[in-house]
Amino acid sequence: MTLLTADEVHLWLADLGSVEPIEACRSVLSEEEQARAATFRFDHDRQHFITRRAILRRLVGNYHGIAPARIEFRNDVHGKPQLGTGGGRTLQFNLSSTERWAMYAFALDRRVGIDVERARSSVDWEEIASQFFHMTELAAIRQAAEKLRYQEFLSYWTMKEAIMKARGTGLDRALLQTDITSVVRDGRKEFIDSDDVKWLCTPIALDSDLKAALASEA
Repeated sequence: MTLLTADEVHLWLADLGSVEPIEACRSVLSEEEQARAATFRFDHDRQHFITRRAILRRLVGNYHGIAPARIEFRNDVHGKPQLGTGGGRTLQFNLSSTERWAMYAFALDRRVGIDVERARSSVDWEEIASQFFHMTELAAIRQAAEKLRYQEFLSYWTMKEAIMKARGTGLDRALLQTDITSVVRDGRKEFIDSDDVKWLCTPIALDSDLKAALASEA
């Protein structure tokens, strides 16, 4: 059983292609999760879904000391998974995946959000940033060396995604258009949202092709 204290956030990174056989993963899923898995058109997408849900169950089970198959999840109104049963202190968690990688964040009694993205050469980052980002952010990205601009864009994108996921409110256009340059470029660790909630924002160093960020309620 893994111990988690109130002042900690635990992060886990999983390679979805290097875990136990798929049937072992499928065996711990609920009927609803197995039904969802069956809706995926491509085998690799189906297998990645099964694997990342099985890992989530094993991690939650490890924190709670219960069998993975016995865990009950429920989704809130925005589709964010939460624990459906259990007493005592509340285990908060969030997950994100990109291709074969999945990241999980866990905390006690405070909301957390995690986002991980793999760099893709086909992404038109400037079109996305021009549509969604604050003009100050777009200018800051353009100031970077040309070969680094996409990585800079991902730093903003992953941080905003992490905050949105922690808040649990789904796509928030107002937040996407909020300037967080002080967080991404200036090393400031705190962000206060429109509800006056303070978030601790942390970029996560991975390899050159992966960008990740964590937001946790202060």
